[in-house]
Amino acid sequence: MLRRETPLAVGHGFCVFLDAEGRLLTCGYNNELIHAVGPAADPNALFEIVLPTLVPSMQARRIVSVAAGERHCLALSREGEVYSWGDGTDGSLGHADGGERAVPSRIESLS
Repeated sequence: MLRRETPLAVGHGFCVFLDAEGRLLTCGYNNELIHAVGPAADPNALFEIVLPTLVPSMQARRIVSVAAGERHCLALSREGEVYSWGDGTDGSLGHADGGERAVPSRIESLS
């Protein structure tokens, strides 16, 4: 049987994935925008998260699918809400402001 959900996505040096309960996790080598650990003092600072780490702002949400680009991520919740975060260059996050997001933000135009 083919699953429609995507439990894992790989970007440039990082992974975003779901555990069995639908919690969102990240790991890998990239910047603070991808790992969504909160507003960064320097959003371009590179660092590594070795172990899978829960995305703090998404702990109350259950996610069914994820996708990743080179420097951005998307997550689809059980309720049908789409969240994006990372580098918003060229509108890749789907928000009207076109800017960066350090934490997952619901894409209002898809509500």
